[in-house]
Amino acid sequence: MTLANIIFDFNLNVNSLTNGEHTLYVWLKNKENEKIMKTFDFISEPSAVAPTATLNIFKTEYRENKKIVWVEADVADAGVGVQSISLVDTTIDNFENINTIQTKRIIKKFEYDKTNNTTILYRCKLIDAAGATSMIFTTSVDLSNVY
Repeated sequence: MTLANIIFDFNLNVNSLTNGEHTLYVWLKNKENEKIMKTFDFISEPSAVAPTATLNIFKTEYRENKKIVWVEADVADAGVGVQSISLVDTTIDNFENINTIQTKRIIKKFEYDKTNNTTILYRCKLIDAAGATSMIFTTSVDLSNVY
């Protein structure tokens, strides 16, 4: 927390707090004995809890000689919030940093050649702001049904 040009570093034990949002109230007194109250909102996660997601095929379309698939990920973290997401159609993770969020709907577009008729497996993996990694969430689409 910063007040004017002074930085306060609180090392709070949050073990007794539930996961989620909290507010810290601080009362300070200046040299003239004037009391100042400041608040600081924070999110606690006393023990690491992995983020979760549901993965769905949002929409498919055949346009301009391409097969297009939109994959929807509804991500959530009850603790410190999701910080990174990997939403791919391969077995190799590719994490992208996102603003740390508690819940969010993310839609990603994938394009394929018009002759591709394979079944594509989409993988989603998350990392929260405390470094906890989620399990892998999956969904698939059969491109032979996209026309």
